[in-house]
Amino acid sequence: MVYFMIKMNIIKQLIKKIDDYFSRDERKKIEELKQKLLELTMNCENDKQYLIREINNLRNELDNKDREILNLKGQQLDYENQIDKLQAELYKYHIPDNIKRIIDYYDNKYPKQKIYYQGITLHTKKFGDVKLKIYIPDYIQSFRSLEIWLEERGLTLQNYLKKYKEYAVAIDELRFDIYKEFLKEKKYMLDSELWGDKEFWSPSLFSWYLRKRGKFYGDCDSLSIVLMSLFKAAGLPRLQRLVAGRTYSGYGHCTIHIFNLKNKIWLQYEPTALSPYVFDKDKDRPIAIKQVWFSADWKFAWSTMPKNDLKKKIKNIMVQ
Repeated sequence: MVYFMIKMNIIKQLIKKIDDYFSRDERKKIEELKQKLLELTMNCENDKQYLIREINNLRNELDNKDREILNLKGQQLDYENQIDKLQAELYKYHIPDNIKRIIDYYDNKYPKQKIYYQGITLHTKKFGDVKLKIYIPDYIQSFRSLEIWLEERGLTLQNYLKKYKEYAVAIDELRFDIYKEFLKEKKYMLDSELWGDKEFWSPSLFSWYLRKRGKFYGDCDSLSIVLMSLFKAAGLPRLQRLVAGRTYSGYGHCTIHIFNLKNKIWLQYEPTALSPYVFDKDKDRPIAIKQVWFSADWKFAWSTMPKNDLKKKIKNIMVQ
């Protein structure tokens, strides 16, 4: 029995030694694994920080490139606008040859006349009352306020050349859109009501300052002068005419005739209408001009009527 107990103790001690051995080995391995894991963790953390730095650097580079691209796009847009503006300015002074030929033809189709209006009197202290004699084309004035009015509505040659590309199409569209906007801001009013005179031709500058009261006020001649002045301020070629004459309904009238470049015909743009009223000028309509007394743009005036007959048609008109 004693022998058995001794033997059992020896076996237990051996088992404990074996356990202690394997535990030490495992602990060593675990420690080694822990060390490797720590090293890997540190390496991963270093790699992570490196990758974060690289990613941030790439992001910064991308942001810089985006800013460069935006700057380049802005410069491109500026250049495009400058080109469009220069093209529009060029067309103000250098009209395409085919359009020039049309202008030259109609400039010389009818006799040019020196037609004046002398119905405006300046009251001066030094010289007393001075009756002005104004050349009809000089009534059609272009000044900066009219250009601003057009620019605020996007009614510029630059915009329309950019939109339509073809010069003739841009001109036709721009004239019609100016006409539409003009009709929204005009109010027909008799000269007797506005000026206290039965017949008074007012320069466009007068109508512009009256517009500060809300509208372009005037009768047929005053409104025609304003519309022609807007065409001039827009830099359009001289293919529109202020026309005075007798209508098919038998009364005196002043209106606008415009040469349509697409259809190669003259159209009447009626400035007294409540909404756009455009038609072939040669059509038999009550408000169409049957007998032309004279026509004018901002450079010339034309008439086939004998001077004495013309002076009888319109009060204060004189021909030299």
